[in-house]
Amino acid sequence: MDTEEKHDIIEVNTPFGQDYKIHVKVDESGQMITRFVKEVESMEQTDYQKQKDIGVGNSWCKAYENIMEDLSQNGIQLEVKMLQKPEETCIHYVHKDEKSQRAKHKEEKILNQQKL
Repeated sequence: MDTEEKHDIIEVNTPFGQDYKIHVKVDESGQMITRFVKEVESMEQTDYQKQKDIGVGNSWCKAYENIMEDLSQNGIQLEVKMLQKPEETCIHYVHKDEKSQRAKHKEEKILNQQKL
């Protein structure tokens, strides 16, 4: 895996709606980082929407804890160094245009690799 690939964000869909995603990447030290994000048209969110998103984020945290427990019970031990609840850090919003730019960059990279 080259350095650029190592820092690419992998986007995982969630069962919480098409706008809620999990971003996964590997940092410089080789540790996996996950972040719960919501894709939005506008970075301006109403207080009601922020509260709703925090509730959805809490559902993800519970699901994450269940996943980690299931992995542990199946002999896969992963160390969670930090798990921040949405009310501690807020939901990370990503503008849908930013997603499109990332996808376009990734497609160009794949095409360039295929040409080699």
